[in-house]
Amino acid sequence: MIGILIGVLIPLSVFYTNTLTSKTEETSEEGNTTIIRIYRRYVYVEGPSAAEVEQVPVGYPHYFLDVEHRIYPESINVPYGAEKTLMITYTLDIETSGEWDVRLSTDLSEDQELTVEVPRTPSGCYIRSELVFTSATSFEVTIKFGNPSVYEGWNVGRPLVKVLHLYLGYPSSTEIGTPDVEVTIEAWII
Repeated sequence: MIGILIGVLIPLSVFYTNTLTSKTEETSEEGNTTIIRIYRRYVYVEGPSAAEVEQVPVGYPHYFLDVEHRIYPESINVPYGAEKTLMITYTLDIETSGEWDVRLSTDLSEDQELTVEVPRTPSGCYIRSELVFTSATSFEVTIKFGNPSVYEGWNVGRPLVKVLHLYLGYPSSTEIGTPDVEVTIEAWII
């Protein structure tokens, strides 16, 4: 029984030893809620052609990132016939040595997601979102809320923005373990 408990607790402790923080946006007085997950996956390639495609050491753990960020803006009101834009910048500070290059994953491409959830979307209104990588450790999300057909204003509420399954890279040694990552999030409404 003790062996089972240790076998469960040791792997779980790896994922909760990181320094993960979020910067409070200027769009908020109440603060925001951010959930950050870093997880690993070992990649084993067969044959020299596969190794050339991956261009990473065989058997190294590859790390991935999920960020779920609920924004508490003062208000996002979209009047009839208008569009409001929410811009969010994510900057990663990775303290662990390694080959870090935040980008879309070629490994989990079918699972990658950028989703925006809001409490209520009136009929005819729309949400359009886009993810752009600005450097090896930062990316931006642009979200457009449009109200072309509702004759009254649309109060968007508190959007939940999910960026899932981003590839982080791999550490410089298999002995290093899960990287220490600090995520700074800044948001503004246009």
